[in-house]
Amino acid sequence: AAAEDANSINDGLYAAIMDANGVSTLQQSYEHLAPTGRLIVYGFHTNLPSSAMLSPLEWLRMGKKMLSMPKFDPMELTVDNKAVLGFNLSFFADE
Repeated sequence: AAAEDANSINDGLYAAIMDANGVSTLQQSYEHLAPTGRLIVYGFHTNLPSSAMLSPLEWLRMGKKMLSMPKFDPMELTVDNKAVLGFNLSFFADE
């Protein structure tokens, strides 16, 4: 219900979206940006291994996820007047 309510505002387009999920939601997040919108990526939870042990199969799964990650074309970003920004929260651990 909350997602439906949110999508009814401004036709489901937002000025800023913060995405910590990664490959499972990045494309959808980008598609919900309004003109001049900013997609802020600060994590890749769904790209992490699904088990604590990094077996060869887990490496293959992570590689497949990396290959399916959306690519953002600089020309398209300019034409759409949108931006994709990213930062790593772990770099702020010492601050």
